[in-house]
Amino acid sequence: MPGASWLGRAALTAWGVFLVGALTWPFLLAFGSPTASFALRDMLVLPHPALTHAALGFGDLPARSAPQDGVLAVVGKLVPATWFVALLMVTSAGAAAWTGSRVGTGPWTKAAAMTVAVWNPFVVERMLQGQWSLALAAWLLPAMAVCRGPAQLLTVSGASLTPTGGLFALLTCLSTSPRPRTALFPLAACAPWVFPALLSGLGSGTSSAASAAAFAPRAETFTGTLGALLGTGGIWNSAAVPASRESGFALAGVFLFGVLCLAARHVPRPLLVLAGIGFTVPLVSCLLPGLMAWFVATVPGAGLFRDAQKFVALALPAFVVAAGRIDRVNLRLPFPVLLARVCPALVCLLAIIQVPDAPRAIAALAPVQV
Repeated sequence: MPGASWLGRAALTAWGVFLVGALTWPFLLAFGSPTASFALRDMLVLPHPALTHAALGFGDLPARSAPQDGVLAVVGKLVPATWFVALLMVTSAGAAAWTGSRVGTGPWTKAAAMTVAVWNPFVVERMLQGQWSLALAAWLLPAMAVCRGPAQLLTVSGASLTPTGGLFALLTCLSTSPRPRTALFPLAACAPWVFPALLSGLGSGTSSAASAAAFAPRAETFTGTLGALLGTGGIWNSAAVPASRESGFALAGVFLFGVLCLAARHVPRPLLVLAGIGFTVPLVSCLLPGLMAWFVATVPGAGLFRDAQKFVALALPAFVVAAGRIDRVNLRLPFPVLLARVCPALVCLLAIIQVPDAPRAIAALAPVQV
């Protein structure tokens, strides 16, 4: 019925607005305070940062924030860079919600996929660590995996603000497209940090062996390290973890992973391969710490891999598609119509309660006067 269809679209839109608003509301406060800054742990976004050679990736330190710092410095000449960051975060979360609505096969599965795409421990923990651009990249990965053409190029551009995001974009494009030329744009997007690294000398681009252990994935309450990773959590810094995760709610992420695995046969193989890569890196860090220590201390540029937990973001495209097709699971149970609604609702519930205090926890991201 047309009326029912309109009501369904309105409900999905309202749900998407709720998800995006609940996880980005502190950034919106920047529009009411043009002189304030975002400052939390690794994040310091000034309204008008200076355009220096270091902002462009050149200097004594590795180009970890190129081209992000340079882009913010240029934008800051026109409008407060905090406004630009706020716009990026809301847009990327909106892109994740839109992707979920696109891969879902019905209203219930669309809602489930939207929830998994937007509301997950990875983006919450990385935002609380101050790594806003990494959370942005994670939100863009599902859209990057399912879109083609200009839309995919836009997501690659957004994700490539930092070296890690650029690497994720490259791996995602290579995994989801059989054409080698698809990697040309992601490779070009990595140039702002690759060239400074080459000019500064590859021999000095290694990390310390101790850093591999310091940044290794961390166990969470009732889940252990493996369970935390399956739920896309397990960041190395316990101070950046919402209180609910330490109270046992992380266990819901393990159950969510199990439910999503039921729909694994309906997920395209390239996305499963990408997810496999995403879990392999942190598992190597946990199970073979000596190998990871040797790798980051010996191979130039391998410092990108020392924070191994961040690679679980590569599983998000597969998770979102699995949530969107969870109604295709045939459990050979009675009442198939009811089951088609119960499974997506269960996915939504588990996704939310694995970090139920996310909106309150991210209040720490609110802009402050520096």
